[in-house]
Amino acid sequence: MELKRLSIWNKITKAIACLVNAMKRKTRVTASPSTLRREYQRQTGYAASSNPIFNFYYGVGRKVCASRGDLWKTMSDDEKESYRTMAKEEKRLKRLRRNVCVKA
Repeated sequence: MELKRLSIWNKITKAIACLVNAMKRKTRVTASPSTLRREYQRQTGYAASSNPIFNFYYGVGRKVCASRGDLWKTMSDDEKESYRTMAKEEKRLKRLRRNVCVKA
């Protein structure tokens, strides 16, 4: 039984030593603003905007940049409605987030 306790104790001390050594090795890394912006967009994705045309642009994609404005102009109001409801929802959520911050 004593040997088992000793082996568990050794495992615990090795784990703590690894954590301490890992903390010692950390170095400070700096990144350019463009790298930070790209990483932020990668982490969050493109969130819904309060502008319906931007929601449409994000949905269509970046590869068809030249034609998406023309495509938006030719869309009917019914086709644009989903992007407008997305924008309304984002405005509502933005207002709710702002009110939560004021109350806190």
